[in-house]
Amino acid sequence: MMLIMKNVIYSLITMKGICSICDATVTLPKNTEESEIVNCSDCKSRLVVQKIMNGKVTLEQAPVVEEDWGE
Repeated sequence: MMLIMKNVIYSLITMKGICSICDATVTLPKNTEESEIVNCSDCKSRLVVQKIMNGKVTLEQAPVVEEDWGE
């Protein structure tokens, strides 16, 4: 009974998305916002939160930040 209650509470404070690189499930806090950068715990890829709708999160690979040499 306690395990079921913990799972219900955990699902109320988290959201899930699928990594667009390795298809792993990525668990995010409920206060995650669109355009936020997150990391996949499996493949360590940087992902950007594209859309959040009804607790479902759409994740895409974050753009690669190139070094600015001041030119």
